[in-house]
Amino acid sequence: MNDSARKTGCLIMATLCWGVAIPFSKMALPALSPAWLIVLQIAASVAVLACVAVAQRVSLRGIAAAQVAVVALIGMLEPCGAYYLGFVGMQSTSALHTAVLFALEPLGILAFNIVLFRLRVDRRLLAAGVVALAGVVVITLGDTSADAHASLRGDAFVLAGVMVAALYVSLSTHAVTLASATAMLLIQQAASLLLALVLLGVDADGGGGLQRLPAWSAAWPAMAIGVLQFALAFLFYFRGARGNASYWSAVVLNLIPDVGIVASIAILGETASPVYFAGGAITIGAALYTHLREHRAERTPASA
Repeated sequence: MNDSARKTGCLIMATLCWGVAIPFSKMALPALSPAWLIVLQIAASVAVLACVAVAQRVSLRGIAAAQVAVVALIGMLEPCGAYYLGFVGMQSTSALHTAVLFALEPLGILAFNIVLFRLRVDRRLLAAGVVALAGVVVITLGDTSADAHASLRGDAFVLAGVMVAALYVSLSTHAVTLASATAMLLIQQAASLLLALVLLGVDADGGGGLQRLPAWSAAWPAMAIGVLQFALAFLFYFRGARGNASYWSAVVLNLIPDVGIVASIAILGETASPVYFAGGAITIGAALYTHLREHRAERTPASA
C-alpha cells in the first residue's frame, strides 16, 4: 500500500469513527447527563493520548508558554464546548437530525473566516450556504416522522455545537499549531477536560453532578465512545490529512453525516420520511460544494 492510499485510509477511518459515534452518544444520554458524558469521554481520550505521547516520546520542551496557552484556549472549544452543546441538543432531538446538522460545519467555517479574517468569497459560495440552510429548514420543519424524538430546541443546541466546532477549526487554521499532532491534541483535550469539569460542577447545583456518580455500566460505554471519537478519530485525521490533497480531505470528511445517518438507522432503528432524505441531500450536497470550491480557490493563487 502506497503512502497516499494509507493516508486516505486514515481519513476514512476518522470519518467512520466520528459518524458511528453519533448514535452511540445518543444511546448513552438516557443514563448520563450531558456534563457527565462529556467528562467521561474526554477523560478517556486524554488517558489514551497520554499513553500515545509516552510511546512516541513526545516532549513539550521548547514550546513557549504563550503557544501552549493559545492551543489550550482553542481546545476548550472542541471537544468540550462543541460536544457539550451537541449532547444537550441530542437529549431532545434525533440522531438523524444531528447527523445532517453536522454537514453545516464547513459553512460555519466559511462564515467565521469571512467575519474574523476578512476572507473574500464569490457569490456562488454564499448561494450554496443559503441552499444548505434551506435543506436544514426542510428537515426540521417538514420531517413529521421525527416528531416523537426531535424538536426545534434540540436541533438549535446541536446547530450551536456545530458552529462552535466551526469556530474551533477557523481559529486553529490561523493560530498557533505545534509540530507534534499528539502534543497539540493532548494540550487541547486536557484544557477541554478542565472546562468539562467546571460544567460538571455547575451541573452539580441541580443535583446531577458530582454527588451522583454514574454507574459503571453507564460509564464504560461513554469512555469507549470518547476514545473512538476524540482520540482515535483525531489521530487518524491528523495522520491522513498531513501531506494529503486538501480537496480529498474535504470529500472524505463530508461523508461524516452520511455515516451518521446510516449508523443511526442501523444502530438505533430511527426512521425518517422522504422529506428528511431530500433535505439531507440538499444540505450535504451544498456543504460539499462549498468545501470543495473553497479549497479550489485557495489553490488557485499558488498555481498562478
